[in-house]
Amino acid sequence: MSYRNLIRKLRLLIYIIAVLLSSTVAAQKPISIDIVHKREKYYRTKTCYDIIEWEEVALTNQKIQHKVNAVIRKAVLSYKEKDASLLCDKEIDYSAIRRFKVVYAQKGVISYHLESDIYYKGILHNFHSFNTLNFNVETGEQIALDSIIDYAEYSNLYNLVITKIAGETAIDGVDSFYLKGELEHQNFLVTDGGIKLLYLLRSYPMEVTLTFKELTPYANKNGLLRRLADTKTRIKM
Repeated sequence: MSYRNLIRKLRLLIYIIAVLLSSTVAAQKPISIDIVHKREKYYRTKTCYDIIEWEEVALTNQKIQHKVNAVIRKAVLSYKEKDASLLCDKEIDYSAIRRFKVVYAQKGVISYHLESDIYYKGILHNFHSFNTLNFNVETGEQIALDSIIDYAEYSNLYNLVITKIAGETAIDGVDSFYLKGELEHQNFLVTDGGIKLLYLLRSYPMEVTLTFKELTPYANKNGLLRRLADTKTRIKM
């Protein structure tokens, strides 16, 4: 082999190595995410107004950012107080506490929690409502519980949930039946250690956290649970 051909092959080899290294670095580059605080003042009558505040996300990919925030904004604004007679009547001691926050943003997933507690004179307890949104940051698509858990395993998952709840709260057959229906609503949030399922039990909010290890037997074959459980993953925000 001539000296010139050897140099040419070495240069080609160096180029290939450089391309491979740059591709690896690009694939491991963290996904950038920031929290943006939003606020809207809206009038229910000419003199009575309410203010609603929430969080949105700022992503490097503007198209995905718009897609995620459009879903968040629509969900948040559905919590606007629609009954002016409650909001504007000073005699009924009306109050509303609302929280709309990003609660998890790692490993290519955003979890968003929406909740509201409303009270006014004459009711026995607060009206509590909540919702959850989970997004794949690489696509902007929402993540359903059956993206993580095999739907065919829901009954087994439900039995695990009931066992956990029963260890902390006395439940009867009616509660058990109701909680099974709640599971179908797919209200969940991702945490560092697992998945938090959210319920209303007898009109009161409650939550059950299942670790990634506990969820493994019920995992969907697409591998999302494995990625979330992997502490070494580089898809991180």
